[in-house]
Amino acid sequence: MKALRGPFTPVFYAKIASQPIPKTIAFLMVFFLIISAVLALNDAILINPRLKFIQQWSMDNLKKIPAVEVKGGALIRPQETFMLEIGNNLSVFAVEPDRQKEADILAKYRNAVMLTSSQFVLQQTGRDSPAEVKRRDFDKTRDWKISPNESGFSLEFENNRIFFTPETVRKWFKVVAIFLFPAFLIALFVIYCFTKPLQILFFSLIGLMANAILKTKASYKQVFNICSYALVPPTTLVAVLEVFRLVLPGSWFLFSAIYTLYIFLGLQAAKAPKDQEER
Repeated sequence: MKALRGPFTPVFYAKIASQPIPKTIAFLMVFFLIISAVLALNDAILINPRLKFIQQWSMDNLKKIPAVEVKGGALIRPQETFMLEIGNNLSVFAVEPDRQKEADILAKYRNAVMLTSSQFVLQQTGRDSPAEVKRRDFDKTRDWKISPNESGFSLEFENNRIFFTPETVRKWFKVVAIFLFPAFLIALFVIYCFTKPLQILFFSLIGLMANAILKTKASYKQVFNICSYALVPPTTLVAVLEVFRLVLPGSWFLFSAIYTLYIFLGLQAAKAPKDQEER
């Protein structure tokens, strides 16, 4: 924990400036893993209630799904409009064979999963972004159909049949909930391992300029070590903002400013012992 608190204190950089680079890389890996775990746990906690809602909604509406058949690149059945609203009525699952009515459904709902006479349509609307509509023609997919039964329905394609019942839905969501945190953890850790080293290399250029300005006379190894540990404060700040879902304007500028500040402070701290030795 001392190693994680240290980068927030400028005098700490004088201690790590000359340490072996493998030790610095090992620290970064541990730091990336900790930050990834915190964010993964936070995301899993936030998504879990949504999963429970989707699970309950699915179980409550399984029997309402109509018979659907897509064959030869066209919707065979149903030939009448079907709509099943989701949650707060801002989302909908719809079957609309009439192409002239598609736009009305997309305009009414923020999110929509819709089957038209010849396409699968997915509309998603972000909190602060316009609606994004994706379409896929049925002639680019294999024939398939949905057959209702007493407890739910079955999805048939080629020689396969998948049954959707309250029991199977419960089991699937239980599996998803178990693997949610590990999946987020692995994904975030991989992202950090690819993006953060690039940031360190970029800001090392700023470190070299700061080294010249401050006349620190630090080697590239020392600049790299300082820039690596200086990554901790701005990255931690961004993680805290994400956990509390806070959005600050110009967050990248703030990240860069804090990063650059700690690089200067770290180099200045590393310079102090040298100045004392020269005296």
